[in-house]
Amino acid sequence: MAPVRSLLLAPGTEATFVPGRPARSGRLALWQQVRTPESFTETLDLVVPSGASVRQRAVPVTYVDLRDVLDDLVAVAPTDGPDGPSASVRAWAAATRGALHLIARGRLVPTIDDDGIDAWRLGPFDPEDHHARDALADALPPAAHATALAATAPRRMADRRWLVARFWDAVADAYVRTASAPVAAGHEAFAATERVALAPPQPGGVGSGVLGPDLAAATWGGTADVPAWLRATSASADSDLTLALRLEAAPVGSRDDEHDEAAHDEA
Repeated sequence: MAPVRSLLLAPGTEATFVPGRPARSGRLALWQQVRTPESFTETLDLVVPSGASVRQRAVPVTYVDLRDVLDDLVAVAPTDGPDGPSASVRAWAAATRGALHLIARGRLVPTIDDDGIDAWRLGPFDPEDHHARDALADALPPAAHATALAATAPRRMADRRWLVARFWDAVADAYVRTASAPVAAGHEAFAATERVALAPPQPGGVGSGVLGPDLAAATWGGTADVPAWLRATSASADSDLTLALRLEAAPVGSRDDEHDEAAHDEA
């Protein structure tokens, strides 16, 4: 992992996030604009500067799994000199710290993705959380989201806010899956890094909510239907609405206060 860390933190190394399916398989594509290291054996279509304009180009890259560089990203300083990490690496480092802050607050929900695979995502969010995510996205430098979108003319790059949301879910889905998690949970779903199919694929929405009988027996007492809360809590991750409950004591001498005193007298 030392070579990957050195490459990630090297001056001139750019990092573009490439979402995965499931979310935990997301990767960073590392590339350089000036020179191409021998280890960059794959290519990715990126929108890069070309004079006063931009153009699409197949750029040599090397991919690193996001889960393998989370610790390195957290350690990146928010600001650095010309000999430090690039702006795109620092941007994804800031997004990583933001995601881990939410995880530390318990803002995690289980879900079934569009392929019917078990997944974790961040949420539900407070208005401040939405603002923080949008601020991170608005600050992304072009290199951080330079992936060229197919079938667009002129070529367009990945939307920044959409990409940061996918990045946060990738951090959540990868970070909580430790080597001991399947043993502690007693099953693979929501614990192991391997894909666990929980429902038939549902393009355009979450899975159908039907679990395999073995997992259902181990997790929800034998029922073969995922409880409604699984989908409801997942949907709440993107909600802008919050609910607050405020309790106030009745003013002394009010009708409610007299009713309470009468109840105590009868007792």
